[in-house]
Amino acid sequence: MEWLGWGHLNSPNTVIGSVEIINDNNGAIYDSYQVKLADLANQIFSNNPALHGTYSSGADLVANGVFIYGIDSKPSSEVRMGWRTNLQANGDIHLTHVNGYIDDDYDGWHATQQNPEQDMQRGTLGVKKTFLDLDGDGWTTNDLRIGNDTNQIVAGGAGIAGIDTFYDTIPRIVVIFPEREVAISSSHAWFGTNAVGNPAGAGVYMYGSAVTVSVDRIAVDPGNPGRRLRVSGVRVE
Repeated sequence: MEWLGWGHLNSPNTVIGSVEIINDNNGAIYDSYQVKLADLANQIFSNNPALHGTYSSGADLVANGVFIYGIDSKPSSEVRMGWRTNLQANGDIHLTHVNGYIDDDYDGWHATQQNPEQDMQRGTLGVKKTFLDLDGDGWTTNDLRIGNDTNQIVAGGAGIAGIDTFYDTIPRIVVIFPEREVAISSSHAWFGTNAVGNPAGAGVYMYGSAVTVSVDRIAVDPGNPGRRLRVSGVRVE
């Protein structure tokens, strides 16, 4: 199984992920396949504080429509006729053929060495952008995004053929935090370049990260002898 890429700007309402699943288990004919997405649902919930007042868990997001999954039409997907998707409560997607479909006239999901022209199923996952919006003003590239982390290899799914189950591994699907620009400034008139020099700390940071700020000399407030400028903290928003 391989996630082919993530389209963040291809749809106004969803982030689009394309997946290709190939049966490369010689001799096996898949009866079903399980695409594991529970971890992604949990990540979205954990990393978006704006959801916590309304939802209770990743499974709660699933119940409220965070994922939409469909099998692509032929010929993009070789294995299509007679197959359906079933969204599990935890977010995983169960792909299976329908027994009795037109006298069992469904596409067989064969191994590559048996039938290379009918070994591949391709699907499309939609992740609703409303659940990736951090500040409630509509999703933009400054909100949560989705990608693959090639440094983390995890179970991607499981193909089932009779009594046998075949697991595969893929780069982990991860939530990506946006970067936010941080400017160091003050509303006090005496905090200026003539008094303070160049503050260190301005720049681009990942959302939610800690920022250390320093100045190259302390400013003195002429109207209040003995008063010094102190920076107590900066929050990235």
